[in-house]
Amino acid sequence: MKIAIPLFQNRVSPRFEFAPALLVATVRDNQVVEKKQLDISAYEYDPFHRSSLLRKLEVDVLICGGLEDFTVRLLNGKNVAVIPSISGDANEALQRYLQGSLSPFPGPCCGRGKRKRCGGGSL
Repeated sequence: MKIAIPLFQNRVSPRFEFAPALLVATVRDNQVVEKKQLDISAYEYDPFHRSSLLRKLEVDVLICGGLEDFTVRLLNGKNVAVIPSISGDANEALQRYLQGSLSPFPGPCCGRGKRKRCGGGSL
């Protein structure tokens, strides 16, 4: 399984569409066997390229802060499960996901026309 986390420095980026980097972790038997960080700044606010990149990288799960509903639909259409509304240290979020203890911050998520925001909460 591959898990991706959009990064802002070493933290989960507040918005997937604007994250300058992506952490991609390969997991086998619930253990991280490989981690790499990719520069994705060339695809800023391009949900088509970003969702295609995740599919090309064979990502199964995206752990992120916030993202547009449209982007969620694109990712789901490429069989990428999305776990939104996560914030905090990216490596800690990855470990909590593997332990089954990662919980999104409850609150409104997305809805560009409604002026709601995704994300929030802290690990």
